[in-house]
Parts: sequence; structure tokens; C-alpha cells
Amino acid sequence: MAGLKGVKLVGSVKDSAGRGGTALEFQEARSLGRVTVDPRTSAILEYTFTWTSGPGKGKVTHHTVLSMGFTDKIG
Repeated sequence: MAGLKGVKLVGSVKDSAGRGGTALEFQEARSLGRVTVDPRTSAILEYTFTWTSGPGKGKVTHHTVLSMGFTDKIG
């Protein structure tokens, strides 16, 4: 991912749950996106938006993945 155009390797960080990971950042239309990945498993730990324009400018939104797995139904 870090080799993609517009993606910046941030390095070692902790997510909002305190887990260590490697962060990558990229500019979106109205926000700065950051993905934190577990370097051992490649699992996404967290996705963060920092709004850079509009009425939400400065607001940070976290999407933290605490667990994931398979299911046989939705809902």
C-alpha cells in the first residue's frame, strides 16, 4: 500500500485501543485518511478520517476494528 501514488508511510503508531500497528496516510477530497494495519497479520486495526475542510474541519472520526470473522447471517 505504501508504494501507491499519494500514500505516505507514517510508521509505527498505536490505534485508539492501544494496539501497535503501521500507519499509512492519504489525502481524500475533504479529509486526511489514515489506515493502521497490524504488520504481523495485515489486518486493518483502524481507519481514521481527519476532516480538512467544510463544517466538520478539524473533526476526527475513528473506525476501530476490535474483532472480525465469518458469519452465516447478516443482522
